[in-house]
Amino acid sequence: MKSLKNTIPFFVLVACIAWSCETIIDVDLPEHEPLLVVNSYFGTDTTFTFDVSLSKDILDDDMYNDSRSISGVDIEIFEDGTSIGKATQTEEYESYKLYYYPKPESQYSIRASRSGQAVIQSQDVIPRNSSKPEVEKVLFTSNEWGDQVTRFTYSFEDPAGTNYYEVLLYIDQPMYEYYEDEDTSYHYINGTFKEQLYYNNVGADLNEFEDTGDITLFSDELFDGKQHSQTIEFYYYPYNYDGQSDLEESQLHLEVRSVSEAYYKYRVSRTLQQDAEDNPFAEAAQVYNNIEGGFGIFAGYNSQTLTFTIDPDE
Repeated sequence: MKSLKNTIPFFVLVACIAWSCETIIDVDLPEHEPLLVVNSYFGTDTTFTFDVSLSKDILDDDMYNDSRSISGVDIEIFEDGTSIGKATQTEEYESYKLYYYPKPESQYSIRASRSGQAVIQSQDVIPRNSSKPEVEKVLFTSNEWGDQVTRFTYSFEDPAGTNYYEVLLYIDQPMYEYYEDEDTSYHYINGTFKEQLYYNNVGADLNEFEDTGDITLFSDELFDGKQHSQTIEFYYYPYNYDGQSDLEESQLHLEVRSVSEAYYKYRVSRTLQQDAEDNPFAEAAQVYNNIEGGFGIFAGYNSQTLTFTIDPDE
């Protein structure tokens, strides 16, 4: 009984201490001053587009607040130090655009301003390209569930020096229209559209970062100045109404982007940050930012696309 008498006061004491450790502190946070947020990927295959918004307070949990593009922003673009024009906003809450195609291995910079916000600026380069990709060994197999698996190997020559790449894969899908009159009704193909495919690297041994399986980013650390070959595979599900493809053959588009270091760092850090949002044990990830005086990313890439045909019935 002596032991029991000593134990009870001990637990009471611990409970009291634990309860008394909770303290509410009022903190006066400084008023949030919104900064310009500019996001733009620019490449040789597209004109300049800028998504512009304002930064939000850390306590603002409204995901739609300030998420749309804002008006009244002056964005000037420079190519190798010379102004090539200003981006314009066609409609309120739309992106800003400059109809100008960037040139390979040129350096671009921006200067943006808006009444009430600090002036921001940034710069990046269109990197040099690798050799045009080549494709070989297209194979068609099935997995244990009977799904068709397409596998092929691509390769390209990597220029000497540090380079970063992004590989994307698309397939042409039929675009259906519907016809109906008094006697009949049916669907027919009226052109095609590109659909991005999810794929897996087979036996990959790269210094790589994968984003949800459909986009692969990697550096040339393991094959600097040499030929790079990689086998990928994907599942193909026909886009139609009866479960069978209405196209006699499929067109695949393999896009190999040579991306800048800023492009690579932003994409990797952004996805790491997203992956950590719902994981209480994940280490916090700082998103890369190359906008001086604000937030966002201004990053260049050089793109090459190889289009080829696959036919499982051959």
